[in-house]
Parts: sequence; structure tokens; C-alpha cells
Amino acid sequence: MGRINSILFIYLLLFSNINLFPLAKRKLASWTLDSSNWGYDSTNNVYYQIGVTYCTNPENTTYETLGIYVPGEYMTCTKGTSTYTCSINSSGTKGSYNDKNAPFVMPVNTSGYSAMKAPTSYSYSTVSSFMQKGIIYIYAGCEDDLKEENHIM
Repeated sequence: MGRINSILFIYLLLFSNINLFPLAKRKLASWTLDSSNWGYDSTNNVYYQIGVTYCTNPENTTYETLGIYVPGEYMTCTKGTSTYTCSINSSGTKGSYNDKNAPFVMPVNTSGYSAMKAPTSYSYSTVSSFMQKGIIYIYAGCEDDLKEENHIM
């Protein structure tokens, strides 16, 4: 999954150093995105995965998973029984972006140290403005676990 895996891995390395994450969860195993588990919105040409675990020992998948949404132009996929197996389409473009320069965004829809639930279903209305511009959208849940013994101070 090349660029998409690289983007997520870099994000996870950076995000895992924030003091909001317990020390035990900061260690990332060899993380890869399952290339055979993509959903597809054929009406809007969007591939997505929901429920992707981003830590090695998740305590609560309500908060410790993420969703990733990718414009279809960046993907080459084969339909399986209920999901798609995808790889990067190195010749795909969306506007002025391609698989090598597509930007990504990660919303933080919470104030202060509040928890933010991970997505549990797909909704094009949530990601439409980003998909239309060729932007990869990553929505990660996060806990409000602020127990002092779980953090580096």
C-alpha cells in the first residue's frame, strides 16, 4: 500500500508520542494496512476501511481504531465476496494530486482532553469535500485516558 501505509505509519509514530496515550500502547508492531479489506462506495468512487487498529494492545476499540478514506483514482482494486483487495494505482490522479503527492487530513473533533469515538460506519457526507479534492481522510478515535501512571511526564 506504499504511500498510504507510509502516511499512516508516520502519523502513528508521531501521534503515539503525545502524552495522551498510555506508555504500553506506544509501541507499534510491524503495522500494515490490510489490502484485502477495503469497502467501496461506487457512487462516489471512494475506498475505505473502518475499524483499523492503530495500537498493539487496544483496550477499547470504540476509541482505539481509525477509518481511512481514499479517492478511488489512487487505487486499483479487485472485488472479492464482500470486500475489495486494493493496491496503489501509480498512474491515478485526482486534480493535481497523485499517489505520490496526495495530501491527507486528520480531524480532531474534540475539545481539550475529551475522548473522540472512532468511526463505525461509512458516510460520504463526512468525507465528500476531501474526496472531491483528492485528499486522503484519516479519522482516528482517541481516549481521554489521563491516568498519570500511564504517561511519560
